[in-house]
Amino acid sequence: MSTTTDIRVDNQGRLVLSTRLAHLLGLVHGMTLVVEEETPDATYMRIQKPHTPYIEKQGVFVIPAQLGAFTSDYVSDVREQRLDDLWSDHARSA
Repeated sequence: MSTTTDIRVDNQGRLVLSTRLAHLLGLVHGMTLVVEEETPDATYMRIQKPHTPYIEKQGVFVIPAQLGAFTSDYVSDVREQRLDDLWSDHARSA
């Protein structure tokens, strides 16, 4: 059994769909629906992922990133410095 959902067009030409349908399709702010006319009788819409670098996780926008070699070295250096500082503080207090 298939399910149908109506999508209406508002007075400014925007498509208006239910929150349930948007969630079901995985639509979030910034995504684009691309309309493709296959034949005069068949038009399809596909979801184009946003070009923005953020994603939504549990209601929070997150920018996925990978650490580059420079960043990894920097993080390692800072971590080592913090450990050295902790050991120095511990040695002074002992």
